[in-house]
Amino acid sequence: MARESFEDPEIAGVLKELFICIKVDRDEQPEIDRVYQIALQLLTKQTGGWPLSMFLTPGDRMPFFGGTYFPAKANGELPGFAEVLRGIAAYYQSGTKTILEQHSYLSTLLANLMQRQTDPSLPSVSCLQQARTYLEEHFDPQYGGFSQSAKYPQPSMIERLLRHWEATQTDVTPDLRALYMATLTLMRMAESGIHDVVGGGFFRNSLSRDWMIPSFEKTLVDNALLLASYSTASTATGDGRYATVASTTGDWMLSELLLANGMFASGIDPHPPKKTAIYYLWSSAELQSLLSADQRAPFFARFGLDSGSDNAGAHWHLHGHRAWADVASDCGLTAMEASSRVEAALDILRATRIHRRTVRRNISTRLSWNALAIRGLAIAGRALQRVDYTEAAETTLAALRDRHVIGNKLCRIGTENSQANEALLDDYAALLDATLEVLASEWRDDHLKFAIWLAETLIERFSDPASGGLWLTPVDSEDLIMRPKWYADETIPSGNGLASRSLLRLGYLTGTAKYITIAHGILCSAHADIVANPTTHATLLDTLEEIHDPTTIVILRGPATLVAKWHRELARIYAPRRLVFAIPDRDEPTVAFLSNRPSSPSGIAYVYHGLVFKAAITHFTELVALLRDGIEVEDN
Repeated sequence: MARESFEDPEIAGVLKELFICIKVDRDEQPEIDRVYQIALQLLTKQTGGWPLSMFLTPGDRMPFFGGTYFPAKANGELPGFAEVLRGIAAYYQSGTKTILEQHSYLSTLLANLMQRQTDPSLPSVSCLQQARTYLEEHFDPQYGGFSQSAKYPQPSMIERLLRHWEATQTDVTPDLRALYMATLTLMRMAESGIHDVVGGGFFRNSLSRDWMIPSFEKTLVDNALLLASYSTASTATGDGRYATVASTTGDWMLSELLLANGMFASGIDPHPPKKTAIYYLWSSAELQSLLSADQRAPFFARFGLDSGSDNAGAHWHLHGHRAWADVASDCGLTAMEASSRVEAALDILRATRIHRRTVRRNISTRLSWNALAIRGLAIAGRALQRVDYTEAAETTLAALRDRHVIGNKLCRIGTENSQANEALLDDYAALLDATLEVLASEWRDDHLKFAIWLAETLIERFSDPASGGLWLTPVDSEDLIMRPKWYADETIPSGNGLASRSLLRLGYLTGTAKYITIAHGILCSAHADIVANPTTHATLLDTLEEIHDPTTIVILRGPATLVAKWHRELARIYAPRRLVFAIPDRDEPTVAFLSNRPSSPSGIAYVYHGLVFKAAITHFTELVALLRDGIEVEDN
């Protein structure tokens, strides 16, 4: 609509003549988008979407008409946008009584939404199985994913399946089907057009069921979440292919999105779309000229360039086409030789593509997205043994604290300008979650103190003591037509989901009952929503799972070299309900709750199941045996 209507002189003239026009970026002000998406659904009884056009009365800013896409010109199904604008203006001038009646009705509906009563009990643990059943019912057995048409990666659902599989490891029959659904989806995405095999990273979505037609938009948030998913899959399966994809994704984030100030840009914009597509495509003639003879054969075989073009015979969008074993066999090479030659060819393409300069980096920095990037890098740093990822997570966390903690608040914009500048629940919660992951990578007292400050501020400014749960906006934020509260995961995990999981874990770590109580209260307030649709509340299900089977907290104390070794070895084991904190002697903690966990020259591990102390162990074999339910390993 920006290109078709807002830049059209005639339509722009109608807009300026009849309306006061306000454009809102939904990523920068999601609370406004959320409120009017809800209002649209109540007004039209239809799902919302983008672009969203809402028509409000002045003063109270209540909507009386709305819709999503309107074409510039009538197309037989929808009227042209100028016609819509004139009709709405005429209705507003003549329909005052009807509009007032509608406002009264809408106000009542919005008030009822905000006054939902919390359930005194937690949702049943059976919701975990219901989510898993739903995912299997909607699973695409050929291409992976949970749709039979256009697809988004949905990493929260993939990680839910991985967690479900891990939780069944002690059952008589582990749920291998859950593992299969998660890993097949990850592998199909990695081998498809949604994955940028040249530069690394993933496009936002696919326009086709087989993941082959990408949107050519690459965002920080999608890649941050997928970095964590592929890293955990590599640990869960031991399959190096997931580790390779995680590494190329993390490398792309650091090389393409990391800004000089230590924070991450929001992504690569897809506009103008035709030029963006050209940036990622390769002609046969270009490949012939760039690659040497010994590179071309395995390269063309790997990416299927000898079997026709995927772009009307003109250009190629590269994606994995044949398995490495088949490529090597056809070319008379070993798999390692074939892989080495293809990687050398990809290096040439990367260097060539840099000079095309037909894409635009969106340099805006969003708090919650940067927090998710910190989390992904911290998880990947441990899983892949990538010190540079851990250091990048630390650097970005420090930059975010320096730029966005102003006074006693976390602010969306790194300047003090108004109350409206304070961050939202999603920002606080994502940053708390990320800080705990950084703390699990490398212990620092100031990280723990920052996590506690985030938790206390979050509770103080977003809690709803009447109905439970957490509001999206802070207590003294600008008045909107309603104060939204949201539990379901969307592009990013929900603020209530991240907050509940992080508060629960921080409560277990520090022995703070208040944090655990708040986490319980969030689940109780979301009870009806979770029961109605468990799958869309995957992050809240993590909390539910860790309440019923409490998180294992392992605190390692001792000489730096020794605890680092224990830490690395434990990181090789997929354990989504376990957090390990390595605190070497040189970093003697000053936080009071750690005073009863003294160090030992030979190393010691304090193991807790939730708040329950299980053991203090001084031998690594005993520690692993306890954590792995008796599985024995050699003490090297």
